[in-house]
Amino acid sequence: MKLHPWLAALFIIIIGACIASGQVATGTPPFGSFAGGPFDTVNLGNLNVHLAIPVLHKAGRGMPFTYDLTYDGLVWVTVTSSGTTTWQPAANWGWAGATQIATGWVSAPLNSVIYQCYYLHNVQQYTVYTLTGANYLDNFGSSHYFTFNPPVVEGGAPPGCPGYPSGGYKPSESVLAPDGSGLTLTVNLTPEGSITASLTTRSGKLMNVPVGTSGGQGTVTDTNGNQITINSSGQFFDTLSSTTPVLTVSGSGTPASPTEFQYTAPSGGTASYTMNYTQYTVQTGFGVSGVIEYGRLSDPLVGGITLPDGTSYAFTYEKTPGSCTPLQGTYQGNCVTGRIASVTLPTGGTITYAYSGGSNGIFSDGSTAGLTRTLNPGGEWQYSRSLVSGSPGPGSTWTTTVIDPNANYTVINAAEDGNTSAPTYDFYETQRQVYKGSVSPSNLLATSIRCYNANYLSCATAPVSSPITQTDVYSQLPNSSTRLAEVLYNSYGLVTDDKEYNYGVTLGAAPGTTDLVRETAISYASLGNYIDNRPATLPATHTMLSIVF
Repeated sequence: MKLHPWLAALFIIIIGACIASGQVATGTPPFGSFAGGPFDTVNLGNLNVHLAIPVLHKAGRGMPFTYDLTYDGLVWVTVTSSGTTTWQPAANWGWAGATQIATGWVSAPLNSVIYQCYYLHNVQQYTVYTLTGANYLDNFGSSHYFTFNPPVVEGGAPPGCPGYPSGGYKPSESVLAPDGSGLTLTVNLTPEGSITASLTTRSGKLMNVPVGTSGGQGTVTDTNGNQITINSSGQFFDTLSSTTPVLTVSGSGTPASPTEFQYTAPSGGTASYTMNYTQYTVQTGFGVSGVIEYGRLSDPLVGGITLPDGTSYAFTYEKTPGSCTPLQGTYQGNCVTGRIASVTLPTGGTITYAYSGGSNGIFSDGSTAGLTRTLNPGGEWQYSRSLVSGSPGPGSTWTTTVIDPNANYTVINAAEDGNTSAPTYDFYETQRQVYKGSVSPSNLLATSIRCYNANYLSCATAPVSSPITQTDVYSQLPNSSTRLAEVLYNSYGLVTDDKEYNYGVTLGAAPGTTDLVRETAISYASLGNYIDNRPATLPATHTMLSIVF
């Protein structure tokens, strides 16, 4: 069949290889279960260790300026390209980027297609860009995934060419996150293939964020017009000054050029946090079947952070399993995997992390198999995970066993989000059993079971998929007497109804009204401008009197 020269797309070329990436949940995502503290937080679903080091907390006009250095210990994910799967490290080896700490940043991979068409006997060539999804990594280190359906499409079709063959361009889109965070992402795509992105919180705060990098320019604006800005020189301006930076970040992040975080101290002088680096030879050596190891490569890792008063944090890293000879010009004691092994605090205390189980302490999705966390002073905490159903990744279910310094056991069942169209990789606790001593029916102190999205069957081991619209949390005593808290959420992750039931409810079925003792209902005003968290009326609470003999 001969195509009319005005309408024919001569050929299509897709730019770039097809790449599929595994992911792990970092930060402190919504509906997660956590332990540890006060310095480090452990995600009980995948054993990610999250650290936060405060640098500057300063009052402002309407909006304070807060800057904390954050780190996430799950630094490895798998990437598959052209049938080959390899380990890939996280950006900045788990540390949040300079601008990310204030605004977060967006990763939005583009698909590029080159078209040609004939017009008046001349070949016209143009590129069409398509964006099907994006990931926002917030300032706490948590990922929020967005899907554009239909996709965002833009391109520069020359005059006389038919434009995008599937029927038109859609250069911008706004999408609400399905994870209950209440974030709305807006992207704009130019004919040249550049992307701008902004996030709006459920309180109406607007964040213009960098795309493709955790540094660079950004702004945060609240509903009253107060603004925090970051320029391309690493200067941060708060709501009290648009001319004098409240914080300046400099340095290249290498041993020769450490990262400096400088601000004006109350005395009027300059205070500085210094992030120092050590050049290591990094090689994974995990031995996961089908995954090619990373390294040996020379990489700068954070060795310590010096505070304005001269005290410091110090960090060490896990030794590479097996044989590995360090490269010249790097730390010569041993190669490292890039996973954190210890933190020495400014007070002199230490926290050490030892990895076990799985394949040298890791599963094929990059999550931690087993972790021994030793606090000095404080004692030893042991965390171990076992796969219950599925394979590591979305839709799988797990059991995490925690042993505290007094040898008391807690056994937690959790499900990794089964949503594959807009995956969060978050873990949702489905059951928790607390024991005084070892796991034994006679030692059981309490059981809690969580049902999600009005599914009441086999909740302790059931899979869970986002978005989360309802949770039913059953609290059960050793004598099987059970009470219930049922909470409903809207699409912004806000509570719309909270029902509290007395002891006497039954597992495995929707609760009735017999044991209901209190209900609180909340509705929200429609204010526009992405302000979605303002109650329309005071919460309506109904209390039922229940007397149990």
